Amino acid sequence: MRWQSKAGLSLLLSFWRLMVAQPALADVDVDKYFLVGDSPSPFTNVAYLVNHLYKVLLVFGGVLIFLFIIFGGLMYIKGAGQERSDDVNKGQKVITWSIIGFLILFSAYWIIQIIQLITGVPILG
Repeated sequence: MRWQSKAGLSLLLSFWRLMVAQPALADVDVDKYFLVGDSPSPFTNVAYLVNHLYKVLLVFGGVLIFLFIIFGGLMYIKGAGQERSDDVNKGQKVITWSIIGFLILFSAYWIIQIIQLITGVPILG
């Protein structure tokens, strides 16, 4: 058997294994692990989950923007030191798009704040 057909057969069997329902080997009470004191799980409401996910994504986006600005600055410095205009241009593009990403992230946050103020509905907690 050629290696392509062996790989295809292996992939097919792996996919079949994922598609066949596996028996539950333990009876776990999920609510027991998501309780905070005596209160019910905070993730029973979809809005609560989206709210926390949005906050996490804002922080994650901010960290990525910070890293891209540093990366673009290093590319810019490296290109200027070696007198390579293509690295300088790449560094400028990375910094420019990082700043545009920051403005989009900042605008999204403030648009939600304005909607909260106008409607009186607490969107971000």
